[in-house]
Amino acid sequence: MADIKLTSGDDRFTQSEANKDNWENYFGLDGNDTFKIYQGTVIGGAGNDTVARNPTGPGRRDVRGAE
Repeated sequence: MADIKLTSGDDRFTQSEANKDNWENYFGLDGNDTFKIYQGTVIGGAGNDTVARNPTGPGRRDVRGAE
């Protein structure tokens, strides 16, 4: 499990399909950030953050968010 920290600006992050089985922690920091992930934990910072789950096939995936 890795911690992935975005910048203090407006960021867009999409978890790659190659890493779709990895559960990571994503930190939005400041700015209006957009996350598209298969699974993991998103912790938003100051700003208007958007979190969306990438479409998956059969199986269970989970996205959790906190501000």
